[in-house]
Amino acid sequence: VIQDHRYKQHNPQTKEGGPGLAQLFAKLSKTNPHVNIVRAFEDGDYVFAQTEYDFSTRRIGFEVFRFEGHFAVEHWDNIQPRHVPEQNPSGHSMVDGPTTPTDLNQTEQNRAF
Repeated sequence: VIQDHRYKQHNPQTKEGGPGLAQLFAKLSKTNPHVNIVRAFEDGDYVFAQTEYDFSTRRIGFEVFRFEGHFAVEHWDNIQPRHVPEQNPSGHSMVDGPTTPTDLNQTEQNRAF
């Protein structure tokens, strides 16, 4: 849920606020969309997610939302085509790797880094 009058959209292809999102969702609904959230985590007022999209073409996304209370007030993303072949020269895909957080006792040390 967004805070319509305060919502800032940093994706240049999407207009501001609720009307911008409604316009985007109306366009995407025509593509029989599929979204898979690969991993997501939050830190304070921020929520981060890595996503797989299929909106008529396969893409990988990284989403960042800033919240105030229970409302999203800001959004950034980076969406790019999913590479074929699936594995890069080092043998990894764009979404492989752990999806469960570890070393939570090092969170503050990592923030300072």
